[in-house]
Amino acid sequence: MKPVWDERPKILVVAPECRTTRSMIERLRRYGFAVDHASTAAQAFARVDYGAYAVVLGHGSVNRGWREFLREFAGFVRRRRPGAALIEVSGCKGSEDVCEPAPFRVRVLRCSGVDIRLARQVADLVVQAADDLDDGSSWSADNGGHWLGGK
Repeated sequence: MKPVWDERPKILVVAPECRTTRSMIERLRRYGFAVDHASTAAQAFARVDYGAYAVVLGHGSVNRGWREFLREFAGFVRRRRPGAALIEVSGCKGSEDVCEPAPFRVRVLRCSGVDIRLARQVADLVVQAADDLDDGSSWSADNGGHWLGGK
C-alpha cells in the first residue's frame, strides 16, 4: 500500500491497452513516477477530475475522432489542472497493438505550470520505452509542439 503522502510527480497515461502502453507505464514507474492509466475517453475525463497530475499524456487511438477529442480534452485539462503539462503520443510500435502500426511520435503540446525539464524527461522516457520495443523509429518534440527526429 502506497503512503497517503506520496510526493512523486503524478502522470496520467491516456492510451489503449497494448504492449506500447505497458512499456511506457513500466518505464515511467521505474524512473520514480506515480502513474495512473485511462484506456477510454470517459476514464480520462474522470481521472483528471480525481487526480492532481503534473503531466497528462494522451494517445490518439483512445477515441475515434482524436483531433476533436484532443481539443476538448486539452481544454478540460487546462480548466481542471492548469499547471499540468500535456503530451501527445501518436503511432504504434507493433502489429499486435490495437492501433495501426505507424511512426511513433511524441510531442509536448503545453507546459505552463510544470517545469519544462519534467515534461521533456517524461517525453524522453516514453520515446525510450517505445525504442525498447523494436525499430527505433521514435520521435520526440520540444515545448513548441514541433516534431523532432528521434534516433
